[in-house]
Amino acid sequence: MRDCKNCVIEMQQFINCIENVHSLELSASNACNKGKSFPDKGEVEKYNKLLRHTAYRTFLLILNFRGLGTGKRSRLPSCVEKRVRELYPSSNGHYAVCWISCLMDSISSIH
Repeated sequence: MRDCKNCVIEMQQFINCIENVHSLELSASNACNKGKSFPDKGEVEKYNKLLRHTAYRTFLLILNFRGLGTGKRSRLPSCVEKRVRELYPSSNGHYAVCWISCLMDSISSIH
């Protein structure tokens, strides 16, 4: 049971786009089509890291979030970070702090 009513992670768009691994893989593979290879599912750490970053970026797209860049940073809601980390965990339990402004280019640096 979640702690709050009407939390953003309860939105149908969040569930469809972020909790649905096939939808998220499609978004991630689209981002990887820039000459980078998609990590094999056997490479669990790289695979989940790609899915986490794709989920964060997708969350911003769902909200139509704009206006961030160098020097303009903000944290994602903790409920979003927590849910994404539950869905796509790090094998060692270590996570980078997720700043919104650095997500747009982070997918290409994962591979």
